[in-house]
Amino acid sequence: PHLPHNYIHNCVAYTGTHDNNTLLGYVWEVDGDTRIKIVDYCGHNAADWDNSYDSIIRAMLASHAGLVVIPIQDILKFGADTRMNIPGSPEGNWRYRITKEQLDTVDRGRYRYYNELYSR
Repeated sequence: PHLPHNYIHNCVAYTGTHDNNTLLGYVWEVDGDTRIKIVDYCGHNAADWDNSYDSIIRAMLASHAGLVVIPIQDILKFGADTRMNIPGSPEGNWRYRITKEQLDTVDRGRYRYYNELYSR
């Protein structure tokens, strides 16, 4: 039920929240079999998983979910070191900040294209 093709229109889909690892951190840390399933599901070459990032984002945007949320760390393709919060951990949380220089690296044209392509 958690795969994008099963999402209904009346739901919010997201690659992550402030309480979990970034998408890149998750894909990097997950076991090899799960990583292959993720990459295969998104239509990318499983042997080239490190370049599959856009396929994962596209699978989310192509879903039927009425709203897709992609945290800025995922848009910027940042890893686990930019995670915002670790629930139950009293220290070291909420310190990550985005700089203007980092925001300027976002490929706005690509996200504009995806939004037009998937009528978002």
